Formats: sequence, C-alpha cells, structure tokens
Amino acid sequence: MRDDERFEREVLSLLGLSYRAALSMTGHPDDAEALVLDAFERAYLSFPDVPPDADLNCWMRRILTAAYFDAGLPRHGVELPDRTATPAHVGQDTVDIAAPGITVTTDVHKELQPC
Repeated sequence: MRDDERFEREVLSLLGLSYRAALSMTGHPDDAEALVLDAFERAYLSFPDVPPDADLNCWMRRILTAAYFDAGLPRHGVELPDRTATPAHVGQDTVDIAAPGITVTTDVHKELQPC
C-alpha cells in the first residue's frame, strides 16, 4: 500500500480527535483549526518514516502538542504570569519562603556568597 493511501485511511481518521484535542488546548475554534492544519501538514511530511506498527494516535498527539508549543499559543483557561513585573523580593536583603506551617527567612546576600 502506498504511503498516501495509508495516510488517508489511518491518519485522516484521527482528524476529529485531533480537532477536539486542539480545541481543548487553545480554547478557540479558529486557533484549533489552524493548529490541526499545521499538525497534519507536519504529519504528512514525516509519515514515510513512521513504522507500519506505530501507534498513530499517540504519534499524531505528539505532533499536535509540538505544533501547539511551537505556535506559542497561551493555554486555555490558564493565566500566564506577567514576566515584565519585578518580583516582590527583588532589592530586599531577606526573602521569606513559606510552606504550610513553616516560614523560613533567608539572608540572600549571605547565601549568594561563594564558599
């Protein structure tokens, strides 16, 4: 069987699952559609190297995830931190590290000195 025929039969059957996964990643139908298009293009180009006994669902999911991260799309429902903000402890001599029931104050300058 030719690779094109196998791709159409086995990989294109994963289109619906891939779209639903992309939609859950992006949260936006247009972004999900673009992500699936990119992922299937990547899949088609690399398909000749896939062994006949490969788990194509897993393989396609990995390609979709890589395409998602390469696109730099924010995660659906997750606020990304503001990387331009200065953390509250910058410029202070001590930093309070808190855990449930435990508070540790560390002298930052002392800790950063070479041994």
